This record gives sequence, structure tokens and C-alpha cells, in this order.
Amino acid sequence: MQPAFTQGSVARFCPACRVPLVAERFGAVVIDRCARCNGAFFDAGELGATFAGADPEVWGRSPGVQPPSPASPYCPAGHGPMWWLPVPLPDGPAAVAACGHCRGVWIDAQTAWRLRAQPPASATADPALSPGAAVGLYLFQLVSTLPVEVSNPVRQRPWVTWGLAASMLFVFFALRVIPPATRVSLESMFMLSPHEIRAGYGLLTPLTYAWIHLNVLHILGNLYFFMIFGDNVEDRFGRARYAGVLALAAVFGALVEVMARGHQVTGVGGASGAVAGVMGAYMVLFPTTKLRVVLAFIPLKLPAVAYLLFWLVLQVVGYLGHKPGVAWLAHVGGFAMGAGAAAILRLSSPATEPAR
Repeated sequence: MQPAFTQGSVARFCPACRVPLVAERFGAVVIDRCARCNGAFFDAGELGATFAGADPEVWGRSPGVQPPSPASPYCPAGHGPMWWLPVPLPDGPAAVAACGHCRGVWIDAQTAWRLRAQPPASATADPALSPGAAVGLYLFQLVSTLPVEVSNPVRQRPWVTWGLAASMLFVFFALRVIPPATRVSLESMFMLSPHEIRAGYGLLTPLTYAWIHLNVLHILGNLYFFMIFGDNVEDRFGRARYAGVLALAAVFGALVEVMARGHQVTGVGGASGAVAGVMGAYMVLFPTTKLRVVLAFIPLKLPAVAYLLFWLVLQVVGYLGHKPGVAWLAHVGGFAMGAGAAAILRLSSPATEPAR
């Protein structure tokens, strides 16, 4: 055994005993252990390589996560107070401390023994469906071709997602109780017109077009994807940053569509650019979360990254095939913006630290 050091030759200390940790091999990895209390610090990725079923990123999405406080254990690598993550063990709940900066995990000796003796239950386990519910879900997906999230709990209510969805429904129904001529005039005013944008007019329409939906299927389709993916993305980004990402995705999707449509006068409406941004962000933040889908009459559970990449390919194919009536490149542009923003978030703050 030898004293454990971080980069820069700074000793790591036990957050409980405040004595230097020692480096020793533990299974397939080298951990930093306290010789006094037998607690251990696992660098990013080491816990999952040591204990079957141990996944701090999954635990970090559980409702019981506790943010850092002055009373929290301090990261042995010197990054300040850590997050408490609940661990669902078969014999009762436990908790580990995780650093939001380096993704390292501190685990006490008793919890380590329990993890070794019994793999943890998944916080995102597939909830059992009754036979009737399973048949109903299958028929719904067979007819609609829509995905259904298996399980991905959030820590806070998605007020931004709910509020924006409600505002889109309000605008949609409000436009249908006014005279048709007035409705058409208002829709034309707020829809995105590539010709007007290129001429320097309608500079707010790359945002306002997201509230204009032309029929019931249009708005229901957008809201479905927005609601099933938006709550988790909002939870991870935090409300303010999430709203900003939605705006950027809508605007970037609109600009890509403007570049593709040239001087076309036909207006573009719908929140699909922003919703595609949510989908791109979800793919980056929750790539392994399972989605139920029905393909060729066969019910499957696919990782989100597989389904969403397939969806993205369909948008590109639709554009290359010159299929009318859909703003294909607004989808692609919004998706790229959302995925890029999520990638930046993952690099700056790991999954064990929910953004607020």
C-alpha cells in the first residue's frame, strides 16, 4: 500500500477521519482506502467496474438525491462538498457520496460490504404492466408508432415544460374561436417565412413560429415528444438553462430551414425545431434509457440513443427525398443544437450533479 495522491501530488484525505488515504488494488481497479474506517474513494467509472449493477449516473436521477451542503462529506480529491445519492439495495436503502466535479464516489465500509453481497436494484427498473395495460400499450404504439419511456424519474416538477405545453394549447384553441380570416392573418404574422427573413422582416418569427400549429395531429405529435423527453432534460439542465436551450434550438432550426428553403414564401409553423432540440439533448444525457417501441408488429425495448439516431436519419431521408409538408431541416438543426448543448453540459457538470 502507498499514500494516494491526486494530480499535482496533493494527498487525498478521508472525508470521515481526515487521515490520508492509501492506494490499493480492489478487484480490477486501484482505489483510495482509509486505513482507519475502511471507507473507499472510487474515481469515475471504478465503482461500476467493481460492483455489479452499481451505476452512480442512474442513482443520480433518483428523486432522493440530496445536494451538497456544509455538512456533506468533502471530495477526497479536493473538490468540495459532495452529493448524496440513494442506492436501492434489496435489504433496504443505502447512500453514497458523489463528487459533482470529478464524478468520484465515496463509499463507507458497511455500504461497500452490502454492495458486494447483493447487487442494487435499478432505480430505473422496468415497471411491471398488467396484461390489460400491456395489450393497450401495444395497440397504441402499433397504431401511433410513438415511443414510450420505460422509466426515467425526475427530481423536480418540469414547470417550464408544462407551462410551454399549456401555452401552445392555449394559442392553438384561441386561434380557433376567432373568425377564420383573423386566424389566418395572425398565423401568417407569426409563422416563419424564409422569404421575409431573407428580406430582413419578421425577425421574431424564428421564435414565434413554435406556437403556431395548423391542425390537431400537428400539435399533439409535438406535445407528445415534448412531454415524454422534456421533463428529464429540464431536470438535468435546470429551468433557466433549459428554456435557453429550447429557444436556441427553435431559432437554429428555423435558420437552417431558411437557408434550405431559399426565397420560398410558404410559412413554417410548429414547435418541432425546439422539440427536436429536446430529443437531441435527451440522446446525449440519457443514451441508455430504454424506450418501448413497436417495429414490424414486434414490441422492443431500445436504448434512447438507437431510437433517436434512427429518428434523425428519417429526417435527413425526408429532406433528401423532397417530401413536402414537413420542415425536415428545422428538425435536424434543432436536434443538433440540443445535442451540442447537452454535450457541453456533460463536460462541465456530470450526471451526478443535477443542474439547477
